[in-house]
Amino acid sequence: MSDFKYPLCGCFSDCTLCLYAFFCPCFVIGEMAESLGEDKWMCCLINCLVISAFRQCGFAGHNTYLRDKMRTQKGYEGSLAKDFLLSFFCDICVLTQQIREIRDDPGMQKMERQ
Repeated sequence: MSDFKYPLCGCFSDCTLCLYAFFCPCFVIGEMAESLGEDKWMCCLINCLVISAFRQCGFAGHNTYLRDKMRTQKGYEGSLAKDFLLSFFCDICVLTQQIREIRDDPGMQKMERQ
């Protein structure tokens, strides 16, 4: 088992992507979801609604699901509790880390939905 290629606090090494995650988190979630075999627009919509209704807890819950799916597919170590806490307290860094992993791995880009 391994860990993420990019460090959690390495989000500032790609400022463009960090700003994208900060200002457009729903689109980042949609791009990640599509790469993980989920419906891009449904996840984007769910995330926007969840953020509107429940703010940070809703985002953290939804992103925990995607982060867990990504960890499972790539064989990374971790746990749901750790994923939730990271998504809750370090949301932008977590989004940036995940989308960088996906964009850097051609095998994960635009996977077919299962």
